Amino acid sequence: MTSLVEIQAVATVERGRFVPAAHLKNMRNGYVPYIRPSDFTNAHNLAAELGLPKEDLVHHRLNLLPQGTTLIVPHYGRLGDLFPKAILLTTEATTNQNVFSIIPNLKHCHPKYLCYAIQYEIECLIDDLGFSSELSTRTLCEMEIPLPSLPEQAEIVDILDAATQIVDLRQRQLVMLGELIRSTFRSMFGNTAVQTTKPLDACTELYLPRPLGKQDEETDDSEEEETLPLVTPGDIHGTWIRQTRRTITEQEVSQSNLRALPEKSIVIITRGARSGLPGILSFPAVIAPNCIALPPSTEYVPEFLFYHLMSNLSGIQKLQEGAAMQMLPTRALRELPVPIVPPENQRRFADFAGDVEEQWQLIDRSRLNSETLFDRLLDDIFA
Repeated sequence: MTSLVEIQAVATVERGRFVPAAHLKNMRNGYVPYIRPSDFTNAHNLAAELGLPKEDLVHHRLNLLPQGTTLIVPHYGRLGDLFPKAILLTTEATTNQNVFSIIPNLKHCHPKYLCYAIQYEIECLIDDLGFSSELSTRTLCEMEIPLPSLPEQAEIVDILDAATQIVDLRQRQLVMLGELIRSTFRSMFGNTAVQTTKPLDACTELYLPRPLGKQDEETDDSEEEETLPLVTPGDIHGTWIRQTRRTITEQEVSQSNLRALPEKSIVIITRGARSGLPGILSFPAVIAPNCIALPPSTEYVPEFLFYHLMSNLSGIQKLQEGAAMQMLPTRALRELPVPIVPPENQRRFADFAGDVEEQWQLIDRSRLNSETLFDRLLDDIFA
């Protein structure tokens, strides 16, 4: 390997621009994807929802980014729902003001090698600076990466790609299990539009947490003080919530007039690009603002209620159409129809969901082991 070089010596660092929502359209053929932080669906993929015709780029002073550009979300969201990460662009696109782009000089850099190197440097910064960090243009430009020859870069990419493919395979298996359980729910309970229903707030309590005060800052877990998991929007992915990035002390819970929710409470994101997406607690926890909770009730099995919400996710997300902000209206959520289903049928579905959940956990542990292997490879190559 050659000596370390600053990224700006081998690539161009840019930042996107804001485009009013009225100018953006749902993606279709011929549109240029307009990448926002919410389009970073996981560690390796993008899912652009909006775009605009290529001829409109000049009007909005946007650059057309080439395939092979590395995109970066530079900051953590206020409640931990976004975090710095680097993803390789596999098609032409443009970005908004909250996304950095790093365009490699192909004479010096393999695009994927640069993306992997930047991701490693970002993770090192997170370890050093913590959750409150935000990447600046200067920080990105001054990042130093090893720059071996292009053939060596290609060999490194082949190794890291092989490890990434294992992680992606496990992730696809998890997605397939999720679709299996949702399709089973639909086959067992059919079209809820033609069934006898009752409003959601007649089935269970809807709990809205108070805003956090000073406790919104990252807490220091001390051995002397008991802590509880704090669920933020970034912990909710449309499945069981098995871990949280943050915790909160019992004293802070008391000071903020919050309450600990029991296991199997359903938590729904109420604000942001993913509003309406639910998760279900696998442990007692406290929820942050921008979420709403449905504690377990005696009338409805939590797994049944959760997958009813998942099967109606598109309808729930449409409740916010026409709003100035991406915010789920609580009143409309309270009136969401829930089918009246005999408890024995709910429990039968919950038993099936439990069996699938066991398989999910086995595959997820394998996925985590694969990610650990990938991280070790990054350390060996870039440390």
